[in-house]
Amino acid sequence: MLFVALFYFSFNTIAQNPDFPETQYTIYLKNGKSISGVWLWNIDTFKVEYVLNKNLTDISTNEVSDITCSLFYILFNSINRYSKNEYDSIKNSKNETLRGIITKIDSNKNKITYIPYKLRKQVEVNYLGYKIKSFNGKILDSESINKMKITDVSKSNKRGKIDKNSEKYKKLNRTCGIALIIYIGAYFLVTFFL
Repeated sequence: MLFVALFYFSFNTIAQNPDFPETQYTIYLKNGKSISGVWLWNIDTFKVEYVLNKNLTDISTNEVSDITCSLFYILFNSINRYSKNEYDSIKNSKNETLRGIITKIDSNKNKITYIPYKLRKQVEVNYLGYKIKSFNGKILDSESINKMKITDVSKSNKRGKIDKNSEKYKKLNRTCGIALIIYIGAYFLVTFFL
């Protein structure tokens, strides 16, 4: 049994994770620094593995704020699980499509405040239309948002924070505890009595 576990874990991270296409990423750290021009290899709750200058290296997930590329961005929740998110799209007054994270919409002035995928600061632009990819799990366009009269579309609440006082969390905790006790009991029964 120990051999099987060692065999599994030794070959678990040899191949690149197919969730991360071969494109260049920027890893933003919580201390304000960034690591640019890397290729993501794998992400788990403990580390982010990436290739920089043809060398495979890693960094603790606790140190990473978020990761961006031209296709999507990656956020981490409070227990270091990652989520891939698509960028919102904005059709500006020049009829160009811009990608980024929309934070505020002023439909009276036809202005949108957003964070472009290559910058770390908010920018305000005039718009003809827009599509929000991940607002409360729905895809919304400019017409539906205007009907709902939503002005603040900030995604700061999207980081997957867990309410540890919720009944669902407590029930999950109890279920995991019971499953762990059953597993340990079965393991000792098989090990010592068979």
